[in-house]
Amino acid sequence: MANSLAKLRTIPFGVPTSASTSSHNPGRYMYGSRQSTSYSNNASGVIGVSDKYKFLVISGRGTGSEPTEPWYTDNNYSTEDQTWQSGPFDNQAVNDHAMERAGYWTHKGGPNSDDNSTNFGYEMLLANANRKMIYNMGHGTMGSSAEGMEYGCVGVAGFWTPESDQVSTSSIPVSQGIIHVYCMYRMDASDEYLAELEDALTNGGSGGFTFDPTKTGHRAVASLIGEELGAETLIQNLLTKGELTGDLVVDTMGEIEAIIKVIKKVNQIWQGLGKNKEIDFIAECSVDGTYNEVPRGVDQHSFAADQPKYFCYHLNKTNRQVIQLLRMRNNGWLWHLTGKAAKGLTARKRISRFTDVVPLYASSPTKFGNTKYRKLLRHYDPNSKNDYGIHVDKFLTLDGRG
Repeated sequence: MANSLAKLRTIPFGVPTSASTSSHNPGRYMYGSRQSTSYSNNASGVIGVSDKYKFLVISGRGTGSEPTEPWYTDNNYSTEDQTWQSGPFDNQAVNDHAMERAGYWTHKGGPNSDDNSTNFGYEMLLANANRKMIYNMGHGTMGSSAEGMEYGCVGVAGFWTPESDQVSTSSIPVSQGIIHVYCMYRMDASDEYLAELEDALTNGGSGGFTFDPTKTGHRAVASLIGEELGAETLIQNLLTKGELTGDLVVDTMGEIEAIIKVIKKVNQIWQGLGKNKEIDFIAECSVDGTYNEVPRGVDQHSFAADQPKYFCYHLNKTNRQVIQLLRMRNNGWLWHLTGKAAKGLTARKRISRFTDVVPLYASSPTKFGNTKYRKLLRHYDPNSKNDYGIHVDKFLTLDGRG
């Protein structure tokens, strides 16, 4: 058994411990779809016709009276209802593209690269400032290579190389920037599980409530409570005996009120979609990880162009807990880029290169990094079908590549 386990690929939980991502994808293997695209607002060559998208933004629209309340938008909505911190999109179908080339998971000529000469990147043609240029990365769809297969993804790290351009100056060598970054997901939670989860979250702090060990949603909330209290064994023993009641955990339920609010709103939106549920769940990576060199939210940088800079971003604690309780499976990332205004009236091309990008995983809803354990990876086959997940899998194929 020991020899067999030694041949399986494992990676650390949490953020890298240096400005390197090799530990989180040894061998630079694919772990998600090759496909990456631009979201154009004139996708059919007609202004006002947008690429199709359906986003349930778990972290909120970032604007308005409830900026952190989960919110849904899609390309059929009015401009007002497509307006949030990363929309409506300003990409143009003719000029703004994702360039898949070597692949985001590696670098040109690197291990498992699709191109020996050119790195993965995004292209923008910009005249004005504050444009919302939106691209996905590693986003599987029906016609692409397979979606990602892993749960617990709560962030992203890698290297960003902004190329020099005609807007750059000696004082501002980089005329573009990363504004927002989101994890993208498919949700593999059943309606039955969601009902159990909401029941436990809503009523778990009342004296007359008893957690049911036969209900998966109740068990998930009990596990979260045990972690929050630092008493996992005690809580699990009480749950197994049918003795875990609301009066024992009322204080902890109050502490996770933010989680309760988010999950209830997500479930309300989800149920309201009826059969129209082929959507992307997204959550913003609002926290800069250790060693990050690329601040978000700015359209220029003083560091040199054409040099790779390490980035590391992840979800805040509440959203890390939410996406794990809701059984979210990673399906890439969404990038909101922009650039400074061009000189004069002429639009100028900006190119961002991304290399050696890795997902960051949490070991449990409460714990992000965990030095006691490592994540055992599933085997990823880009040619497999997209019909997998908690409801479909009868067994798991573990990753023995390399």
